[in-house]
Amino acid sequence: MHRLPADEIYHFYGGDPVEMLQLTRPGVGETILLGQDLKAGMRPQVLVPALVWQGSRLVLGGQYALLGTTMAPGFDFADLTLGSRRELVREYPMCTKLIKELTRDD
Repeated sequence: MHRLPADEIYHFYGGDPVEMLQLTRPGVGETILLGQDLKAGMRPQVLVPALVWQGSRLVLGGQYALLGTTMAPGFDFADLTLGSRRELVREYPMCTKLIKELTRDD
């Protein structure tokens, strides 16, 4: 899980669906499914607002996905903040299972 100081747009280009977790406000999380099946509620692109914690992975059984991102101003590693599993679980307890799957032990 990480966050950035600017908005980021994720683009799904192909492959298997991708599950994204966004931790938007204290205690509030949203899971978004990126993919091509719009009838099933999948989205081909999604905005991750500035300073929102985010993490993503292939859906269970998926083998690959091709994604891209757009940011302005551009990405700089110095701006990247990695989340602490312990702190994220404490602040977003309803998302504990997925946070643990998207982070490493502190």
